[in-house]
Amino acid sequence: MLRSDSSTFELPAGSDTIENNVQNDEQHDDVDDQTLGDDFEVPIDDVEEEHGMSQDEDLGDAPEPPQVQIRRSNRKREPSTRYPSDDYVTLTDEGEPECYLEGIESEEKKKWLDAMQDEMKSLYDNHTFDLVKLPKGKKALKNRWIYRVKQESNSTSPRYKARLVLKGYIQRKGIDFNEIFSPVVKMSSIRIVMSLAATFDLEVEQMDVKTAFLHGDLEEEIYMKQHDGFLVEGKEDHVCRLRKSLYGLKQAPRQWYKKFESVMFEHGYKKTTSDHFAFVKRFANNDFIILLLYVDDMLIVGKDISMINKLKKQLSKSFVMKNGSY
Repeated sequence: MLRSDSSTFELPAGSDTIENNVQNDEQHDDVDDQTLGDDFEVPIDDVEEEHGMSQDEDLGDAPEPPQVQIRRSNRKREPSTRYPSDDYVTLTDEGEPECYLEGIESEEKKKWLDAMQDEMKSLYDNHTFDLVKLPKGKKALKNRWIYRVKQESNSTSPRYKARLVLKGYIQRKGIDFNEIFSPVVKMSSIRIVMSLAATFDLEVEQMDVKTAFLHGDLEEEIYMKQHDGFLVEGKEDHVCRLRKSLYGLKQAPRQWYKKFESVMFEHGYKKTTSDHFAFVKRFANNDFIILLLYVDDMLIVGKDISMINKLKKQLSKSFVMKNGSY
């Protein structure tokens, strides 16, 4: 059940997937797909033990080891035909720079520089890091710029985006991160809430959080090298002491979830017992608001549009929001 801890408002939750009825058959079928290889050999120790021989004895005319018949699958394997090869080229070949140098040397240099400036403004406005001397025994993680051209559905001109991404794959567990798990709202919860909205003619609003992962507060001591193109004059030997999450950090999704959860609690919302990314609050006259969050996109559903707008204003004080509606 999708149920708030503070109310009797209930929603049926999606049933768990049951896989026990197919596991035995899958284990049997897996044997057909195993390939032992042409150089498969029976260990000599097993043969000697079977015939009562030691390694020092001459095998002489001892019988040959038994031949193992390899079972191979007869299934016909075919390449994927979901997309033609030309479509894959179209999806990836957008002329986007692969690194900072390519960006500043491209014909769209001005647009990429503006995109990087916009990203840096978000980092500074959010107090993402402080410039400090790297302490002894500490290691500064590397980063890189990621560039994307996005075509907006309501615009004829593409939008140029630049993201500063930390190379989190070199993080060390127990030093640079601990817990990284973060939930997302269940699709069954979305279907149920949208069904309620259609049945009872509820108001539905959609919003998303700009640079959501930058809002999470870091608990670990993490340092990062200064980014290409934005070295601070006079502090070239300094590094960035991260105060907030950054794209690429292993714990970034978890820290964003914890930050959003704390903000919702401040405004009197509670998580449902079956879906930790579904928040519910009840008001007088049997009114209520349900908020579902999927990473940085949210659906807000309720009876009173003025109450929904009030919540949107409250969230906008904590996060940079982009508004939309259904």
